[in-house]
Amino acid sequence: AQQAEKKQEDVPVSSSSSSASQSGASSQASSPASSAAPSDAASAPASPSPSYVWPVEGEVTQGFSGDELVYNATLGDWRTHNGVDAAAAAGDEVPAVKGGRVSVVEDDALWGGVVEIVDANGCTWRYCGVTPGCVVGGDVAAGDVIGVVAAIPAEADLASHVHLECLKDGAWMKPEI
Repeated sequence: AQQAEKKQEDVPVSSSSSSASQSGASSQASSPASSAAPSDAASAPASPSPSYVWPVEGEVTQGFSGDELVYNATLGDWRTHNGVDAAAAAGDEVPAVKGGRVSVVEDDALWGGVVEIVDANGCTWRYCGVTPGCVVGGDVAAGDVIGVVAAIPAEADLASHVHLECLKDGAWMKPEI
């Protein structure tokens, strides 16, 4: 909880990557074949797969608190909320936010099923409240199903949801994608 004071604002937002690929595609389509065309093509993403996806369709029900303490009714104490809670029905599939290597698949007494994925930038994406039936380790791509929504004992007073955290160099970051 003490590391929550270290904030980092350099997490990319998915809308910029999709708009970049759209603008790259539109500039290629509207430009006549010329010497500028190869540089436009070089700026377009090489892979058609998404680089970021939100883990579930539901709205954010509790946001990242940074260094502010919030009351946790289940545990009956004040603490930082080091992730984002997104509403989802129990049993809904949970896709990976970003591709990377699965580093942890475990059952935690407070967080339920936990899956951690380390991306190419060294960020650890931690999914809590996930029954990790779809992964055991290895590499996953953004959008690959890593499990299904399950219970989170530390947040049992809340409606069904996925708790998503992001860590970079040991510091909690607001999971913005």
